[in-house]
Amino acid sequence: MTNDYLIKKVFNSFLFVSIMAMVAATIGMLVDGIVIGQFLGQECVSSFGLASPVFILIAAVAGIFSNGGTSCCSNHIGRGEEEKIKVNFTVTCLASLIVGIVVMLICVMGSTQIAIFLGARDELIRHTSDYIRGIGLGGVFIILSQVVMYYVRTDNDSVLGFISVLFMTACNITLDIVFATVLKLGMFGMGLATSISYLVCLLVCMAHFLRKDNNLKFAKMSGGMQEFKDVFLTGIPSALNRACMTVRGIYLNRLLMALMGSIAVSALSVQNNVNQFLSSVTMGVGMTVMLMAGIFYGERDESALSRTLKVSLKMGVLLSTIVSVLVIIFARPIVGMFLSSSEEALALAVRSLRMFCLSLPFSLSCVVLLNFYQCTKNLFMANFICIAHGLVFVVLYSMILSPVIGTDGVWISFLLSEITTLVLLVVVIRFRAKKVPKSFADMMMISENFEPDKERMLNISIKNDMDQVMQLSSRIEDFCRQYSEDENKIEKLSLCIEEMAGNIVQHGFKDKKQHFIDIKIIMAEKEIIFRMRDDGIAFNPLQFEAADDTDKFGIAVVRKMAKEIEYKNAIGMNNLTIVL
Repeated sequence: MTNDYLIKKVFNSFLFVSIMAMVAATIGMLVDGIVIGQFLGQECVSSFGLASPVFILIAAVAGIFSNGGTSCCSNHIGRGEEEKIKVNFTVTCLASLIVGIVVMLICVMGSTQIAIFLGARDELIRHTSDYIRGIGLGGVFIILSQVVMYYVRTDNDSVLGFISVLFMTACNITLDIVFATVLKLGMFGMGLATSISYLVCLLVCMAHFLRKDNNLKFAKMSGGMQEFKDVFLTGIPSALNRACMTVRGIYLNRLLMALMGSIAVSALSVQNNVNQFLSSVTMGVGMTVMLMAGIFYGERDESALSRTLKVSLKMGVLLSTIVSVLVIIFARPIVGMFLSSSEEALALAVRSLRMFCLSLPFSLSCVVLLNFYQCTKNLFMANFICIAHGLVFVVLYSMILSPVIGTDGVWISFLLSEITTLVLLVVVIRFRAKKVPKSFADMMMISENFEPDKERMLNISIKNDMDQVMQLSSRIEDFCRQYSEDENKIEKLSLCIEEMAGNIVQHGFKDKKQHFIDIKIIMAEKEIIFRMRDDGIAFNPLQFEAADDTDKFGIAVVRKMAKEIEYKNAIGMNNLTIVL
């Protein structure tokens, strides 16, 4: 049997960097809200809240290409399609550039009309319009930086993405304070600071292309239109999720303005600002799920997909619950950073934030499933989650409850929406898959023939121990003889396992700690497929020249015996497939 060691280790390593990158990025937005509240006043806080759907919408456009592009790229990595990886990267960057320019022109030229459409009135129109113009100037940088950062992470350089966001955050914080207090640029300065900081993020990410092991290269777009179609359709759920939140934000701002005026809108603005920071966990988990599940889907590894979903849901719910509890406890001082002049506004924002935090663990579950379905091409389920939890049920519950319990009806609608979405998700799976989901494998909704020869397959994990390598060899021989009488192939397989697994145990790990190696044997109709995955140092047997004659001879024998050998190093794991 396989265990979750490798999945957990890779997931946790990528999750940490992803969350830290999101934390750094959202600190910039958090500081925007704090600087606006402390130096520009409550009206500007309301304007910031009114204009927030514009930033969400730009992020939605970025999500089409960042999530859609890297999800398709991960599938290509899983299938070992090197040329398609280059075409994918080229098409995605070009489309991002063109769309980014269009977004910039719309925001700059139509800022006043957009502000009025978003519900701004009187003096709020000017403040909201100024912020939209400032943020619009950086539309192309916001989109391209997110795309490049996601691709850099996919190409085994997640730390650079983290560093780029640190530079972006430092720049955003510095410029916010300078533009607000020294240059007196008001809300336009706040938007412009954000735009410039995303340009800095993009420039830092470009350092990846100076690396010798960079795999992100531009190529002739042979088959580019089909690749663009795949990227666009795969990225639609990310954009739809953001678009739903944009529409939801516009609706809730208008509803709260009618209920209590700008005080209620500023409370929602504070909630949104804090949620940008809290969503670091949700987005970090979602990004990691999309990367790992995309590669395993490309490899057609159902077992690894199931374990990825299990690990991500368990870890994500745990982290989001801890964060929720902490924010509920410290809600008042957190809100106090944004609002300090009005006790009424402060009390309302604290109540809003505490009730909203109850929804976070359920929201994380929805986002994990959304990203999982997105990268496994189940776009119906991904779009269903987007519409249900991102828009429909929040609007529905707030519409029903707000006339009865006022603003509390809006705050509690987030929790009710997430719970309802998860319940309905089970119902939808029941009708589409014809069974009630009772396991993580059932939740995946993978087709029955996704992994061929499932009944003639052995999955097992062994420790980095030579005794276990020898025991494994004997066990696999017994397994193979159940399905094949070709003793020659079985003996070759046994030798391959001893040589390759033994080499990993002896040379693959720099430390003395316990590690695990995942082994998969597939008894196909006319061949035996041997797949091995480990988290040791990168080792390509196709390029190996050993100093030791014994190692050199053993690997040379394996090369000669094998009908086909494929190696790749992705997301910190060696993946070796040998066909006999």
